[in-house]
Amino acid sequence: MATTTELPEGGGRNERRKARTRGKLLAAARQLFAAQGMEATTIAQIAERGDIAIGSFYNYFRTKDDVLAALLQDALRDQLGVLGAEVVVE
Repeated sequence: MATTTELPEGGGRNERRKARTRGKLLAAARQLFAAQGMEATTIAQIAERGDIAIGSFYNYFRTKDDVLAALLQDALRDQLGVLGAEVVVE
């Protein structure tokens, strides 16, 4: 589905593990944001739902706003992909 949750091709085991963990965090945040809203969701809840230590969350994102930005970038990529357009998001 979303580009940021796909496993990188080529890279080693560590890169694949990082991509899986980041994907788990994004999926957890997406579920929690949908269920209770972004403001009511805590980083601790995202980490717990993603099954990682809360400190590890900060290896991937600085804030909930960063998580939301990544989710929005994924959604934009998905929509533009349906339209056959290419997008470059930094």
